[in-house]
Amino acid sequence: MAESASGVPMTPWSYRLIRAIVRGVLRLYGGYTVRGLEHLPMDRGVLICPNHLSYLDPPAVGAALPRHTYFMAKKELFRVPVLGWLIRRLFAFPVDREGSDRAAVRTALEVLKAGNVLTIFIEGGRSPDGALQPASTGPALIANRAGVVILPASLRFTDKMLPRGSLFLHHARLQIDFGAPVDPAAFGEGRLDKTQLRALTEEVMRRIEALQKVQYERTGEVAPPRVKETADAE
Repeated sequence: MAESASGVPMTPWSYRLIRAIVRGVLRLYGGYTVRGLEHLPMDRGVLICPNHLSYLDPPAVGAALPRHTYFMAKKELFRVPVLGWLIRRLFAFPVDREGSDRAAVRTALEVLKAGNVLTIFIEGGRSPDGALQPASTGPALIANRAGVVILPASLRFTDKMLPRGSLFLHHARLQIDFGAPVDPAAFGEGRLDKTQLRALTEEVMRRIEALQKVQYERTGEVAPPRVKETADAE
């Protein structure tokens, strides 16, 4: 990524152009409301962990942020027509969710240590009904090793604008809420062990759950109950 005279990374013009197009399309189909951007650090690396409802989630997060964000996305998405083309230009890189993808972890650490924003959907797959699914401790491990905070986020109505199985957008107004950051250093010094990573992950999920609850309350509804962990979802 190019840098300005002050050394601050500059967002590539192609990313800015695509982000502007995505913002325009989202407005055309109902628009979006973004809250909590005051929690986003503007001068250092940060890992954003939203919930996951729809293939529209990565473009929606990118449109909401004033900073350029990279994405870690499952490798299968890169084979989806149009979406694969789009996320490549939104600086996504693939991860193999079937095993331990060391290359993806190395890329994530490089991105964050360089002072950039990285977005990882902490549940991994899309929720079938909006309820929060069991979370992986992978994002907690990456944030811990990179020395960055985790910014929880909650998306709502992306699955209404782009429902599962649909090839076309539907009218809906998206809600994108960011919460206060979680510092891995509060859970232990140095490299966190498995128990500490799970505790960090649980705190991030608790904050996402609180954001989601408020989103549902805005429309006079009750958020679906979170799917509890049955085992460590690595």
